[in-house]
Amino acid sequence: MSQLFQLRRLAVPIIFMSAMLPPSIISELEEAMLLSNVKYIRSSSSFQKNIQVSVIRCGNGLGIAKGIQIAREQQMKLKVGEKLVVYCRLVGQAISLAGRAMMNCPCYHSQLSDSERVVALERWEKSERGCIIATTAFGTGVDVPGIVATIHVNLPYGLVDFIQESGRGGRHNKRSEATIIVEDREILSTSQGLSQGFNAANEAALQRYVKTDRCRTMISTRFLDGGEGRTYAEEGLGASEGCDNCRNLVPTAKPGGSALGLSLGARMVEAKIQSDQVGLERLEKLIGMLGNGEGKLCPVCFVQMGASQADHTFQNCKQDAEVNFDSTVSFSSSIKWPSNFSICWRCELWEGMCQEGWKPKGEKRPCEHRWVVASLAIVASQGGTLGERTLALTGQSSFLDFNYIQ
Repeated sequence: MSQLFQLRRLAVPIIFMSAMLPPSIISELEEAMLLSNVKYIRSSSSFQKNIQVSVIRCGNGLGIAKGIQIAREQQMKLKVGEKLVVYCRLVGQAISLAGRAMMNCPCYHSQLSDSERVVALERWEKSERGCIIATTAFGTGVDVPGIVATIHVNLPYGLVDFIQESGRGGRHNKRSEATIIVEDREILSTSQGLSQGFNAANEAALQRYVKTDRCRTMISTRFLDGGEGRTYAEEGLGASEGCDNCRNLVPTAKPGGSALGLSLGARMVEAKIQSDQVGLERLEKLIGMLGNGEGKLCPVCFVQMGASQADHTFQNCKQDAEVNFDSTVSFSSSIKWPSNFSICWRCELWEGMCQEGWKPKGEKRPCEHRWVVASLAIVASQGGTLGERTLALTGQSSFLDFNYIQ
């Protein structure tokens, strides 16, 4: 591929054809191929109307187990003649996943000879299980009908790769499902480096694709075609036919009634309210674990190192130099709360969480949540490595984009 520019030696008109040429890499193509005064003829990218996309987040090291679970669930739904492809990035991972102890199915990868690849495909087509484990080698020249689901165990190499690989399903306008399983460590913060050139653009587009809480197709069409991108709704499809984010915005019908005909804006508001409610429930559970009393975990060490390293009181914590007890007390004391703000001034929690906040002065007991919120706020707002780790855990470049439901 790196020597294709040698074609420019030919004194004949040259036509370059590509299924996907994102506008962001046109200049890179022209530079690599020594092109000038190029005329482009292009249409909108192929919109995968019949492929339903889902992104599933899981903890670090749990991608394989989650992939097996989803693959087996898909196998149970397969009808006669229908097939499933599970993609892995690494050959060793693919071989292990295809083994008897796991999926017990054919495996297709780059280290197979041509004859071995033919045998793997024949085994797959004849198999009653309908599943094959593959790497990116399962691509050019492979056109097998009946693929109704693809599963990517861990992130693909980029958005173009995902679109091409998931496109093995849904041929001849048949419906197909495409699932990406993403471990937390695969979600990059803006401070983490990517590759260069096209690879960088391809990887960054995939990161936006898996992080967004909006229509994922808008991200893919924006990358492939430029402009603002297109959603399922703009293609004349209902939200129930769209990506997982679009489907989550569909109002559910009440018993004995019909689904509410909410606008897109109203559905987004409902989703935000639902997200905030889930976040509040998680915060209440977290606050109950942390604190300064008996049986409580040190909040700072819990955030940075996990529960196993946080089994001590925050007041006696000696493990962190950036956030210590004295700095937290000073930070907390500097907060000027409005007099009509219904919070407990000792812990900064609203009265719905801290029952001591609204009691008369003579009835107040020692606050069990004291210093928790202030210490967590310092950790979240820290620059440098603490801030980067915190953002990486959320999978976002900004806390404003965080969706608690995901």
